[in-house]
Amino acid sequence: LRHRDVAIRSAAQQALLEIQRQAAGAAAAGGKAAEAAAAAGVLQTLRPYIEPLLTDQEADARRAASEVLRRLGATRDDHVAAVSCAMAVLEDPSEEVRLSAVQELADLGRSGGAGWGATAAEALAQRLADDAAAVRRAAVEALAGLGGSSTGDLPKGGMSSVTVPSVVAGQLGHGLQTVRRAAAAALGRLGEEAARPHMIELQVALLRDELPEARCNAVEALAAIAEEGRLGSDVKAAVAALRIDTHWAVRRAVAQALHIFGPDETRTHGDALDVLRLDADWRVRRAASAALASFAATPHEGGAAATTRNGNAG
Repeated sequence: LRHRDVAIRSAAQQALLEIQRQAAGAAAAGGKAAEAAAAAGVLQTLRPYIEPLLTDQEADARRAASEVLRRLGATRDDHVAAVSCAMAVLEDPSEEVRLSAVQELADLGRSGGAGWGATAAEALAQRLADDAAAVRRAAVEALAGLGGSSTGDLPKGGMSSVTVPSVVAGQLGHGLQTVRRAAAAALGRLGEEAARPHMIELQVALLRDELPEARCNAVEALAAIAEEGRLGSDVKAAVAALRIDTHWAVRRAVAQALHIFGPDETRTHGDALDVLRLDADWRVRRAASAALASFAATPHEGGAAATTRNGNAG
């Protein structure tokens, strides 16, 4: 099953199936029950030799082991084996095989049972980074279906719906935009309550999106979170860094966000509002000037507010 030659792997599969077939045939005279018992006995004998290949470093070996175990009947009434066989081919070179595995894992997770847990969910979350768009979409749908309820757990053996958002959120910092978008989409499908603990991570991830609308919406969402007092200085710095964004709407959103952050935070980020006050777009200049005027009207020593007072006096 580990051989590089596909013909030899196929021959090995056929040989294992033939062992079971012959054993079942020999017991057929005893009736269906005896035949089934013989087949099951062969399966139990072969499993210790085949199952280790489900985690083999070679994808071809993993697929061969998964296929033959299914054909031997290992997954028929064994939830653990079914999960293991599906997980074994999640990184298969074939897009069709990966897609099928994602869909099967989703079905197994929804049905509950032993074998399903954080490891399987994490494996699904990794498919958000799949090269194929169809597989990424399937992973989004799968994770959304598994953690769609924010109250309670999946059936016995399943994982908490709180854990599903956690493993999805782990992909928000991925270097590829397609992966960040897939993770954001999955979190969005989980519902507001389930995604709430990861909302800041989600919006920070979207600050890097190539779509100006996505960046603008992220800045506005983070500003709203700041109003609730739940935004750290590092995230505010990430927002302020977009003062040189290429799109005027994003820069205006940054000026408005800095207004919400307050004069102390603006002083921390240096001349962000002063830069925006001189922006090429009048809408950005107006938003920045409004923020600076507001700070100037508030008793505050030093920083951007003091600079503005001096500038206005001139």
